[in-house]
Amino acid sequence: MTHLVQTTYIMIALVCLLAVIWGADRERKGALIFGVVSGVNIFLANNSGYATDGLLIFTAIACLTGFVALCWKSSHLWPLWAAAAQGMAIMGHVLRLTNPRITATTADIIQLISIYIVLFSLLAGTVYAARHRSQKDNSPNIG
Repeated sequence: MTHLVQTTYIMIALVCLLAVIWGADRERKGALIFGVVSGVNIFLANNSGYATDGLLIFTAIACLTGFVALCWKSSHLWPLWAAAAQGMAIMGHVLRLTNPRITATTADIIQLISIYIVLFSLLAGTVYAARHRSQKDNSPNIG
């Protein structure tokens, strides 16, 4: 396991924890979705040879479905960004399944880029929710 992969695991745990602590309900749900799917992917990748692109595509589709559900009738943009990044991850899996000339390194780079886009969008939504809550708490009560 490389240092980049270990750093990515730590970033996933840290951002999901921050979203659960400081985020609103939507950010907590997004952290739960992404955290559970990432945990399943880590388990599959580290505990046996079951982590094929054919199997990992199902977890990516489950995560995409969760982010699309969060996007539904939402005024926030971060779930849309996260859903777009998950779509990119799914296309990386499809590309690797359909084109044997694609190397494992290329597919891993696509996956890492999509993971970090999801993490940054979730973090942006969490910061916005925390700032919005603190501004709401500091507003004067007239009445």
